Amino acid sequence: MIDLHTHSTASDGSLTPTQLIAKALEQNLRYLGLTDHDTTAGLAEAQLAAKNTELEVVNGIELSAKFESRTVHIIGLGIDPENLALQQLIADAQQSRAQRAIEIGRKLEQSGITDAYAATVEMAGTDILGRGHFAQMLVNRGLAKNFKKVFKRYMVRGKPGYVSANWCTMDQAISTIHQAGGAAVLAHPLRYGLSNRQIELLVAAFADCAGDGLEMISGNTSQKEISCVKKLADKHQLSASIGSDFHGPDKPWATLGQLAELPEDCKTVWHQHHLWS
Repeated sequence: MIDLHTHSTASDGSLTPTQLIAKALEQNLRYLGLTDHDTTAGLAEAQLAAKNTELEVVNGIELSAKFESRTVHIIGLGIDPENLALQQLIADAQQSRAQRAIEIGRKLEQSGITDAYAATVEMAGTDILGRGHFAQMLVNRGLAKNFKKVFKRYMVRGKPGYVSANWCTMDQAISTIHQAGGAAVLAHPLRYGLSNRQIELLVAAFADCAGDGLEMISGNTSQKEISCVKKLADKHQLSASIGSDFHGPDKPWATLGQLAELPEDCKTVWHQHHLWS
């Protein structure tokens, strides 16, 4: 079993890297990609926890990037976490993330949610916050039933907690992943709220920037969605990847390792880029 898109407490997951490895072993996973948002901080712990087990951890990251005016996520798989270009891009992203978090907190307070930033920092145990941390704080306060309702009510464009961030370009993200020895995968391409035409333009631009693969299966992907992404991958000669986007057992939209099967004639990112022997 393979799952190449997961998160830990190094970003906005609810399990530590060690707990994530234990969960993966319970699920009989054979290959796990730890792809925390804009950080490699959890990789050493995950590799140590998986040592002398049947599980192989693939060093990964999920970089935030800009495509036109939208934020998209580029997964790097098989990266060298110590690569200097990658670490510089991470430092820049963390600065942007920190500035965005302060502004999100300010805007939420303007809408009547007191101590939004301080409460989220205390809950998360870090000041490098993602939107998921604020969403969890709002759920904890009973201001929304679940993450989906939080984002719809507070975190999307035009709502009180929406703040745009100064991410790198998609080209920069892909280039840096390649400099770090990794393969670049466009995460969940159908989940950016784009029209069919916009999705086509996104994937075409990703391929033009020398991207390597599309996440063909992400979480509870339907067969119709798989077919759609496969057509895009075939058209642009991109390989296929799979990942649950698991953030923790308390976030039920994705279950670790519980993924549909890829179509038989897919070229996979792990074979194309030798992610494991």
